Amino acid sequence: MLSWKYYPNPTQGILTVELEENIGEIYLSDISGKVLEQYQATKNKSFQIDLSPYSNGIYFLRYEYEPDKWLNGKVILDR
Repeated sequence: MLSWKYYPNPTQGILTVELEENIGEIYLSDISGKVLEQYQATKNKSFQIDLSPYSNGIYFLRYEYEPDKWLNGKVILDR
């Protein structure tokens, strides 16, 4: 299973994601499940996601770790 951290949560815009495994792709989705953005994710690398273009609310980081099995992380955007 994926070992990851994402912070700060809640965020005011910039979210940092740190990974301990190669996973390929992480998806940013809104509360309805619509994919907003897609990111390439590499082991031992961190990257930032800018949520400032989006409205306040709940978003999900999603990763498919087996066919039809997803790991979700909830992120709150609150400005």
